[in-house]
Amino acid sequence: LTLAFAATLGAMGSSPIPTPGLVVSLMVWQATFPGAAVPAQIAYLTTIDWIADRLCTAVNVAGDTMAARMVQQIHDRCAAESQSAMADALDNWAEEGGSVLEGREAG
Repeated sequence: LTLAFAATLGAMGSSPIPTPGLVVSLMVWQATFPGAAVPAQIAYLTTIDWIADRLCTAVNVAGDTMAARMVQQIHDRCAAESQSAMADALDNWAEEGGSVLEGREAG
């Protein structure tokens, strides 16, 4: 129970920290085994975490890029439909004899 609680809290607060896996792992170790020394094999975790962090960053950037592209496509589609509707409305208004000076005396 202590392990799950410490891991959950660590995951929630670790996003702005570089190499969060190592920080969270050390925090969980100390919460689960208070007073016990951190084993020397933590060096292996440091190497693996460096590679895993790079992969997570690449996935994050790819996801952000795809989301931005989707928003752009939706915006472009809505803007084109809006522009088309505006052009149709102006055409209808002009066909009905609409004038900029409508309701005013010329000159």
